[in-house]
Amino acid sequence: MSFKTLLVAAMAMAIPASALAGAVTVQNKDGKKVVLVVKRSNSSMDVDIRARSTMELPGAPMTLTHKLTKEKIEAVDGETVIISKGQLSKLTPPPEPTEESTPAPPDEVPAPPTIEKSE
Repeated sequence: MSFKTLLVAAMAMAIPASALAGAVTVQNKDGKKVVLVVKRSNSSMDVDIRARSTMELPGAPMTLTHKLTKEKIEAVDGETVIISKGQLSKLTPPPEPTEESTPAPPDEVPAPPTIEKSE
């Protein structure tokens, strides 16, 4: 493991969980390490993403650049960037339910059936 990877991992562990809400998740699905250049508003650094691993990168928004292919992707708080077959993409969140797709609750709840006893 490189010094930079250890440094980033140590920084991520030192940040409280509440601060990670403003983070970008990077998931490497490839079978080899990928080096990303992480550029924030006032800094830039190389980060090693191990094969088949997931890492939280605090400090969003940011631009991630694949160091080998030079492919870039913008990411903001809460987004997940996927590395697959050497390509960067974002995980698409499920669509929010709309009023049309969510049935309205009934106005009245029907009474349970009654059982009559015969004598």
